[in-house]
Amino acid sequence: MPDNGSSHSSVVFAASTFELSLEEFSYQRFLAQPEYAHGFDCAIVTTVTSDLDEIPNEALADVFETLNTHELRFLVDDAYGARVRTVFRGGPRSLSIGADVVVTNGDKVGLGGPRCGILAGEPKLVNAVATWISEAGADARGPIHVALDRAFRNWSPERLRRDAEYGKLLSELLSMRLPFGMVESGLLGPTITADAAFEYCAGGSRSRSLSPVEITASIGMILLENGIMTVNALAGPGAKTSLRFKPTGSFQLPMSSVASKIVLAIDTVRDHSRDNEWIERTLVG
Repeated sequence: MPDNGSSHSSVVFAASTFELSLEEFSYQRFLAQPEYAHGFDCAIVTTVTSDLDEIPNEALADVFETLNTHELRFLVDDAYGARVRTVFRGGPRSLSIGADVVVTNGDKVGLGGPRCGILAGEPKLVNAVATWISEAGADARGPIHVALDRAFRNWSPERLRRDAEYGKLLSELLSMRLPFGMVESGLLGPTITADAAFEYCAGGSRSRSLSPVEITASIGMILLENGIMTVNALAGPGAKTSLRFKPTGSFQLPMSSVASKIVLAIDTVRDHSRDNEWIERTLVG
């Protein structure tokens, strides 16, 4: 995985559920000590994290070559990497440089489809995974297939680049309207960490029961009422607690209007941060 990265929460959950040993390595550590590959039955390579930390193209090819040299089967978590690497970094597709199985996501990084996994790779392994998924009742049904087909038809690298430009503009607008350093600009849009939001909205005081995640979740709920969806309002356990804004689907609203909605939501929560009853109503009704 990238330096300072971490596996997706589902990887940790699966390892715990099936009582499997899980050890995480940065790609630098793995390439410096490739003998670690001998101690494992399989590997998962996270190419780009949800925070958009990346394994560089050359290093990724070296990781794949090392795993194949040690005959270690591996799955590539390419939820972001499948499009970030190929569109923005001029990198190769994972399957073209030796990956056994690759999974990406239907709704991330400009694809704009339903939230679902897209699996590709060696047929025997893909069929085995598909069988297990069907037995578990987690297979995609007809409406998901239709929605994903529509997303594939609408997809283009140009659209993703345009989304990234919208994200860059949104970062600039928010940076001008919020305290210096609060907004972090990323490849696909701005991020405000939960701690930064907590500091701004609640003065950083943890003397009460209010926590940073309640601040960002409350902001997410206000944004939802104004037509802006975030994981803070809609995602389940394991989702990031930071506020991450990634315009997608060739955004139609003016970015100035979006920025105003975001700042208003943040300031609304700030104005009510000492009102626990208001926070509770906002979060659970």
